[in-house]
Amino acid sequence: MWSFSPEAVQWHLVDGEVIALDTARGEYLSVDGSGALLWSRLADGATEESLAADLTAAYGIDPDVAAVDVGLFLRELHDRRFLTAAA
Repeated sequence: MWSFSPEAVQWHLVDGEVIALDTARGEYLSVDGSGALLWSRLADGATEESLAADLTAAYGIDPDVAAVDVGLFLRELHDRRFLTAAA
C-alpha cells in the first residue's frame, strides 16, 4: 500500500494534468494522461492491483503490461519522495 504525505505533498488536477508540490523540499512534479489517472486514483486509496485494472480499462492495454507500468510509476514517485510505502 502507498500513501502521500498530506502535510508535505499538495496537488491539484488542472485540465487533466496533476500539478504536485512537496512543500517540505520545494520539489515540483507534473503528470498528465495515464499518470494523472493513476495519481488521482492513488489519492483515493486505490491499490496497486486496482490501478493496473484502471489502466487496462482506460487504455485497453494488456493487464501484465499495466501492472509493470503501475509498478514503475509508483517506484518513480517513491524515489522522488512524493510517495511512501504504508505499513
